[in-house]
Formats: sequence, structure tokens, C-alpha cells
Amino acid sequence: MLAGVQWESTDNFGNLVIAQSGARDDAALRADLEDMVAVVFARHEEDITFSIDPQVGQILAPRPSMVTHIMNVPWFVERSDAGADTHGIVNEVKKILDAVIVEFHPRSAVVTGPWPD
Repeated sequence: MLAGVQWESTDNFGNLVIAQSGARDDAALRADLEDMVAVVFARHEEDITFSIDPQVGQILAPRPSMVTHIMNVPWFVERSDAGADTHGIVNEVKKILDAVIVEFHPRSAVVTGPWPD
């Protein structure tokens, strides 16, 4: 894909796939998010939500009741552990994701912070 993120299936059916982001800056993160958006949009037709959880270092999609894609982003945890405001991290990543999603017009998706338990 665009950023070369490797998606690995957690089972024989590909129901849940996980990728590791090596991003340590916004430009590298954007490239990884371009890949994630393309992969998620290719697999799901509608009702897509990307959830950003900086405290566990993950972005999940496409919805709370059916997660099929998880991108692990250790950089989020590192920043959070170093005292960065988690709401600030969510807002920063949301801005990047929103910009990437616009490129897939007319498709749309919701971008939010962590899903409730």
C-alpha cells in the first residue's frame, strides 16, 4: 500500500488485522494513516469510525461492535507517558485523519477519541 504498512491477520480468516506504525512524526504518521484509510475503505462500505486511543497507542476501525483493523502506534504511548495531553494527541491525529479521509471523497468516516468501554 501507500506507506508500506504490513497488515497481519490474527486468524486464518482475516477477520482481524493488525499493523505496527513506526511513525515518530506527523509526516510518517500521515503516510501510515493513508494506508489504513485505504485498507479500511476497501473492506467496508459504510458506517466507518476511526477511534484514536493514545493511552494504549492504537487506532481502531471500523466500529466499536466490529473491529477489523488495529494500528498500533507506540509513539502515542511514548508521548502520553512523557506528559503530553491525550486530548491534544487525539485532536492532532483527528486533524490528520480528517484530511486523509477527504482525499477519499465522496466516502466519509467519523473520527473520534477512545470508544467507551
